[in-house]
Amino acid sequence: MAKQEPQIKFNDPIETINKKLDNFFLILFSVGFVFVITLIVMVVTLLIDSFHFNSATYKEYAEKTDAVEATQKINQQLLEQNAKNQQMIIDLATQLLQKK
Repeated sequence: MAKQEPQIKFNDPIETINKKLDNFFLILFSVGFVFVITLIVMVVTLLIDSFHFNSATYKEYAEKTDAVEATQKINQQLLEQNAKNQQMIIDLATQLLQKK
């Protein structure tokens, strides 16, 4: 008599759990991978933006520094001119007083 295979097959519970865990770990790994890639993109974007901000800030600072230096130079020239004018007024006043 030949051995007959049973017609009813029961699913192995360990195999079912193993498949479900494989699917769960695959989904978990995919979510983690997307999360890590997103973090990397965010960090790179922040770095690029910070370089741009630093560049713009440095440009503004350099322009303001140049403007302050130009203002100081003009003020120094005006101070020298004012001193000359005061000396000229003193000399003229002295000449007027000597004529009287």
